[in-house]
Amino acid sequence: MFEVYMLQPMTAACDLFAASRRRSLVPEPGLDELMQDPMTLAVMAADGVDYRAMDAMLARLREQFC
Repeated sequence: MFEVYMLQPMTAACDLFAASRRRSLVPEPGLDELMQDPMTLAVMAADGVDYRAMDAMLARLREQFC
């Protein structure tokens, strides 16, 4: 069902649509997009991770390193 390319981030042009002979750029999702993904939220809930605490920690890290 899954192919290897589905498990690795794509940051350069890839040939996922070889049948149509089109090349496309498949960017990595941003952190904000990942943090809103239902699967990410489900895993966080199952692991007992508080979304607000994680968001606050990430905000502190952004201020410190960016």
